[in-house]
Amino acid sequence: MKKLGLLFLLIGTFFSCQKKEDSYLEDPYKGKLKVTYIEEAKGWVKNIALHNEDLYFIRQDPFIGKIVSKGNTSSVTVTKSENFNINDDGSSVAFSDSGDIYYTKGRLGPHKIFKYTPSTQQTTEIEVNYTPSYFGGREGILALTRYNSNEFMFFDFYSKTIKRYFHNLGTIVDVMGSGRDEISDGTGINASFRGIFQMAVFGKDIYVIDGKNSIRKIEPEGTSFKVTTLLKNYPETINDLAIDDDGVIYVVAHNQGILKFNPTTNKLEDYLSGKYIELKTPKSGLGYNDVDFDVDVISIKGKDMYLAFSTTLIKIANFKEEIAKYLLERERK
Repeated sequence: MKKLGLLFLLIGTFFSCQKKEDSYLEDPYKGKLKVTYIEEAKGWVKNIALHNEDLYFIRQDPFIGKIVSKGNTSSVTVTKSENFNINDDGSSVAFSDSGDIYYTKGRLGPHKIFKYTPSTQQTTEIEVNYTPSYFGGREGILALTRYNSNEFMFFDFYSKTIKRYFHNLGTIVDVMGSGRDEISDGTGINASFRGIFQMAVFGKDIYVIDGKNSIRKIEPEGTSFKVTTLLKNYPETINDLAIDDDGVIYVVAHNQGILKFNPTTNKLEDYLSGKYIELKTPKSGLGYNDVDFDVDVISIKGKDMYLAFSTTLIKIANFKEEIAKYLLERERK
């Protein structure tokens, strides 16, 4: 009788294990966040930009790399590198329609925009005029961002102004900023900035991180631009922001994962956070990556979200659907 009972116990254990294994095989992503790829940049990522379906990133070296993504496969290639290592916050990369790469070297870099043409592998330096101070100071160009097919916007840290660069004409003009080192709203030269390190464009509007802890909206008003502060003096460092096709603003802040901006309350709300997030890619087989989810950079294109933290780059295809699934499973645990 004892042997018969042991036999039934073993049979029950077998079918229980088989059921769990079958369940895993049915949904290998259960309890994990499904991501398209996880790639190593082999250096600290300072900013990213999308061109066609490829992701470009600028490292602290500085070094510009490219992740070519086709379906579930991806590979990292070198696009452009420099022979110095004094890059700092605010370095940026953006594209023209023709595929030319425009980039800046951050707050400690030169007062220039650089244009790299992949077909000729030639780099052109675009001078941004200014009058150097006798006492010196930080002169760099920050947050270069594509505004439309003809122009870029960027922040001149030295003059504390936002400038407009018409790259087809080679013309740079002041757009807004009084030159005072402060956060104050207004139109054109009546608005003031501390230091803009990231910009995101939605239609004709621009959203910026100012002073590393305030979010501001810049919108056309007549022949000028109006600046409105949406969130001021957030207690943590705001690293980056991105906007989806519905106009929802996603923010990444120090040690807080991904947040959403609520325009009704003008507050940031939790979206995806946690000390560690379990990520799984189609390439990772039966394993997964357990990552410290302190995100530095975010970008959104269509239904896809791109993230960078430290030296790691991630793509989440259909991010709203995948994150919703992950959060639902996490609540059930």
